[in-house]
Amino acid sequence: MTTLLKGPRLSSDALTRVLLPPGADTQIDKAFGDISRYADSVGKYDIYDEQFWRDYILTSLTHRTYAPKKPRLSYSTVRINMFCVDGTFRYAGVPSPVTPDIWTFLRGCRGIYARPQIPQRPITLTDIDRIVAVLDPHDIRDISTAALILFSFECAQRSSEMLRLFTMDLIFFEGRGYIVIFGRAKNHRTNTPRPISVAYAQDPKRCPVLWMQRWLRVLGDQPGAVFRSFRHGTLELSDHAMSSVTANDIIKRAASRAGIDPIGLSMQSMRRGRLTAGASVGHDTPTLLRRSQHRNDRNLGRYVDNRYLDHSRYDKSLDFS
Repeated sequence: MTTLLKGPRLSSDALTRVLLPPGADTQIDKAFGDISRYADSVGKYDIYDEQFWRDYILTSLTHRTYAPKKPRLSYSTVRINMFCVDGTFRYAGVPSPVTPDIWTFLRGCRGIYARPQIPQRPITLTDIDRIVAVLDPHDIRDISTAALILFSFECAQRSSEMLRLFTMDLIFFEGRGYIVIFGRAKNHRTNTPRPISVAYAQDPKRCPVLWMQRWLRVLGDQPGAVFRSFRHGTLELSDHAMSSVTANDIIKRAASRAGIDPIGLSMQSMRRGRLTAGASVGHDTPTLLRRSQHRNDRNLGRYVDNRYLDHSRYDKSLDFS
């Protein structure tokens, strides 16, 4: 295996054993694997040399000769790789090779190589009504789709936070609905639990509580992630949490079935749609911020789309309780 360090000389498999925290996510393995392949291709292994990282960043963003099947990495993937290295070394109490100058260099590459973020359009209550109308409450896949869309819409949290939910994070109160316990948000420094209430909707056809109860009956006593994908071509559930790519595909397919243009719809559309619906029924900025967990109203403003405000669609369940 490749020797990555010139100081304490460790091979990449030793790095995996010594540096990685218990239960480390596969993204860290991918990051170290990609860096090891790059080091092998150029014959350079001193990761405390800042030029090593500058060359790695530029090569990854422009032309990965060491990985011809995927000639370029996105800026966000390279940034995640750097975070993985930095965090892993810090966790192990080893000086991080990713210095402030390297972070400055990486940020400088953003304007040149990063793809502009394309905001997803918010989903509307009318869209949701049309989608739910074509879903069969007796079909397991449709139950999964409805629970994903309606619960994500009502919670108005980030897609990564929704897909990290476990069954034990859902607390049911008879006659009221669910209290959903979210962990630390990406913009929060502390790991304080964040309870979010999900109430019954006036229209039972699009009630997130009722659809989630159906979905939890499908899951039965299985612990683990709330939202899981089905194994290809079967009704067998995966043991792992659903990926954001799968969740986005499910939303697009459901929209297409309902005759809605799927372009611009994703998990982010649920969050944008719920906050826009909240603004439609007159919620002020502090109320929306408490639900969205944004740090300021400037960030919140990017999620409330005035083009989709609909003051005629009032539903008591749209009040944030």
